[in-house]
Amino acid sequence: MDLEPKEFEDVTIYTPSNVVWPNIVRIDAKKAKIWVGPYAQYKRCVHVEFIRRGKRKAEALVSSGQPYVVVVPTRRAIQPDDLYLPALGGTSATRYGVADPRWRSDFDEQLLSANVPILADYRNLPPDAETEGPFISASGATARQLPVSLMEPTTESKSEWVEFEFEEGLRHQAERSFFQRNPRLAQQAKDVYGCSCQLCGFDFAKIYGALGQDFAEVHHLNPLSERPPEEWTEAVRTSIAEVAVLCANCHRMIHRRRPAFSIDELRVMLLTNGEHKAAD
Repeated sequence: MDLEPKEFEDVTIYTPSNVVWPNIVRIDAKKAKIWVGPYAQYKRCVHVEFIRRGKRKAEALVSSGQPYVVVVPTRRAIQPDDLYLPALGGTSATRYGVADPRWRSDFDEQLLSANVPILADYRNLPPDAETEGPFISASGATARQLPVSLMEPTTESKSEWVEFEFEEGLRHQAERSFFQRNPRLAQQAKDVYGCSCQLCGFDFAKIYGALGQDFAEVHHLNPLSERPPEEWTEAVRTSIAEVAVLCANCHRMIHRRRPAFSIDELRVMLLTNGEHKAAD
């Protein structure tokens, strides 16, 4: 199998954002490498390694299942539609639900109507296509298929980046505002609900033993950071019924969107993803 990547400079990559909401996002890269190969249980995935404009650190991603990766010149790139619908009555909602195919078809129409030149097109990759075969882009140039991985980079990428020195460690001072949490509220919540995640059931003590004993995070169902400014001038009173006990992973996932996902929304995503894995 030929894993030699196709290389690009000053391009924009369009791909689904993540496993939670598959809306199309834009990645402006000063360098990118793309190829097609196996990943996990998938025989053919699109692998992408790139360095964002203004950054020095290399990143990687894998588009699997039904791969969707499009590469265009940054100078001709367009902005995908926003994740959210316009606010109605002070609230906002996502444009479509999880796994809705319109995320992709809508953006396909955007590209077509804007007449954007496509350098490499990895949409609707045939499941029985030979990985070594060329893939014809809309511009007429040939490009090899690629997968995107958040895990192991290729051998070529390792050798290129292993000696690269990244700048870090400068000490900065900053003034910031934060909400003071009450440790008694957190402890009482864990005493009442236990320390198993109320979303996925993960229990740190079962995995890490004594190190994980009594460890969990407490999530405000109405996040403090999203409350109106008029509530910031005095202490907020919170009851145990207004919080949930979560593992660190679920807590992070809930706050990947603003406004934060509700407990029920993330539970649906967990169930949906579990059903997809069972089907695979």
